Amino acid sequence: MLGIGDRSYRLLAPGDIPAARAHLEAFDTEDLFHHFHQFMEPEHFDAWAERALGHDLVGCFEKGRLVGMAEIAYDGPESEIALSVDPARRRHGIGTQLFERACARARSRGALRAAVLIARGDRPMIDLAVRHDGFTAYKRGESLIMPGVRHSLLTWLIFDLEHMPPTDLFGRAVRSVRVALGLDKDRSTADLRSRD
Repeated sequence: MLGIGDRSYRLLAPGDIPAARAHLEAFDTEDLFHHFHQFMEPEHFDAWAERALGHDLVGCFEKGRLVGMAEIAYDGPESEIALSVDPARRRHGIGTQLFERACARARSRGALRAAVLIARGDRPMIDLAVRHDGFTAYKRGESLIMPGVRHSLLTWLIFDLEHMPPTDLFGRAVRSVRVALGLDKDRSTADLRSRD
């Protein structure tokens, strides 16, 4: 069993893009949809690899193998973060560490907020969002639905980087996240906290 000391985290360099691509290509269709929010064809990976050169990528390595990655894209004071962790390595804290490192990196580059697009069925990301005080960016009645796709309700969650503690592994759950993602059945969506 690997311990935390057997892991290393670092920014990926252009030479790491083939390993990052292989990491993503190994995912099944549902995991790829949760990450990219579209069905992926081989040519889509080519386009991703080109775009990734303009983003920050934080990788998690175990014994030299890339097992997780955070991708950070910037638009002025806004950033968007996408996470991926090998299925066999999930629920070991890698996603949390990647997310916290991605938020710290975005803050250091001047971002005030980080957005994460989460599919309704993506339990690891939902749990991470709840722990880190994410809030929904949509007002009541707004959502993005991709017809014919299981777990297709997507919700933008925003994280206030100026006020997020440097590490918040056990942050308080935000009811608005639970409501927005259908986890709290007893609450009305009219009570969603929204910050547009």
